Amino acid sequence: MKTFHLKDFKSGKLPIALNIQRWKKDNVSNEHLHDCVEVVYVLSGNGVNFINNMTYPTIAGDLYVIARGATHTFYSNTELVFYNLMFHLALFSAKEQEYFREHPGFQELFESRERNVRCKLSLPPPAAERLRTLFDRLREELTGTAPGAQLGAKAYLTLLINEICRCREALRKAPSSLTCGDNPFNSLSRIIEYINSSYLRPFDLEQAAAAAGLSPSYVGEFFRARTGVPLVRYLSVLRVEKAQQLLRERPEWSITEIASRCGFEDSSYFTRVFRKITGRTPRDYRKFIGK
Repeated sequence: MKTFHLKDFKSGKLPIALNIQRWKKDNVSNEHLHDCVEVVYVLSGNGVNFINNMTYPTIAGDLYVIARGATHTFYSNTELVFYNLMFHLALFSAKEQEYFREHPGFQELFESRERNVRCKLSLPPPAAERLRTLFDRLREELTGTAPGAQLGAKAYLTLLINEICRCREALRKAPSSLTCGDNPFNSLSRIIEYINSSYLRPFDLEQAAAAAGLSPSYVGEFFRARTGVPLVRYLSVLRVEKAQQLLRERPEWSITEIASRCGFEDSSYFTRVFRKITGRTPRDYRKFIGK
């Protein structure tokens, strides 16, 4: 498996590399790992992210923190645009890293070598825009030549890590706390929040519509227009993501039971969907991770 080294991507003296990547539809990366922390922040489009053999649906506003040594590959369903950030934590002093660890989720996100750690944040648009601003400022400093640009880059990376940790904690406690009440993206935020909190149950279109303040006949069209991915596919990949976790953690459960617990009423349909998204049947996936 190929290892990507930060030194091959950075352009300045600091151990930081940041660029905007634009992928065409159906582009796929070979499975690889990095010798540094990698952060992926999706600006537009949709696809599927595979990290440590876990599958994550990917839409605009999603953020991934991929720890050093994690296996990773990526697939674009549509044209996909995203910020790709790589850095070494050694940029920060021992005391600065100690301050970062005051955040409950810092070590899990940025330092954990555990394979089952969830590394994705599904950010509502207001929070996503705040992070995008920090990415933009960091990129400006990294490409700038003004005196103090390196200090500015480190400062913005510090703010970015801090904000990511705060968003993770806010999402864990109360997802709606990241949504501004009068923000024009509120309907999308509420749909995503509703899906993320109820995807293991049979999907209720009317409840999703009510949560977003939209008509049931318009919810699917609204979601696809703003994310680029059909609502049903997004829901399916979320369920498969949970199924992968249960296949890892509950070897005593049958495929039928896992299908039921992940919102699939029919195990045969579950197997078809799982194979389409991951390339393996649930049974084959369980054998693969058991090796």
